[in-house]
Amino acid sequence: MRTRKRYLLLAGVLGAAFVVVPAIAESSPTVSGTESLMWVPPEVTVASGGTVNFQDTSKSVPHGVVWEAGNPSTPTCSGVPVNKGETSWKGTCTFANAGTYRYFCFVHGKAMSGRVNVGSTAPPTIKKLSPKKGPAAGGTSVTITGTNFTGATAVRFGSTAATSFAVNSATSITAVSPAEPPGLVEVTVTTSNGISGASPKDRFTFKKPRK
Repeated sequence: MRTRKRYLLLAGVLGAAFVVVPAIAESSPTVSGTESLMWVPPEVTVASGGTVNFQDTSKSVPHGVVWEAGNPSTPTCSGVPVNKGETSWKGTCTFANAGTYRYFCFVHGKAMSGRVNVGSTAPPTIKKLSPKKGPAAGGTSVTITGTNFTGATAVRFGSTAATSFAVNSATSITAVSPAEPPGLVEVTVTTSNGISGASPKDRFTFKKPRK
């Protein structure tokens, strides 16, 4: 399994839950622009405020970085050609804000794309559930919108683990509801920084089966 796509598969005791978790944050990973027109690795993860080393060791194939619109903020870069192409360069970019940063090569376009996932030291928060209701039998796909979801290790509906979940980004998780008795429960997200706090926005209703 390649290091750039290290996934942790966790089998839950309750409901045989499973989860795909993004790669663990590295202290200062290195991304290289190659002659085969790839960023290697194409995806890295750092903590908020972390630094990524970028380099192009080729003497003949120029590369440069274009940060896509919609990123959490603009990284602070030194020695990295931004919005231009050069050969044989090394530099760094520092990421102050948590979230997912997407970029592509200035010379070769979006066919040569990469991503930097930046975690947060703050606990996760839930701002919205969609939908907010589902059958007591479970099986409802629920989109959880919030903050600081990078590296989430658990999603629970009340005290029961989600049947499965996937971290889509720092602000979005898709979870499948487990079987639960009819009633209202709090949905929680757990990361290494803590568990999301209770609020009216994280409540999910398990509906009684129709007779």
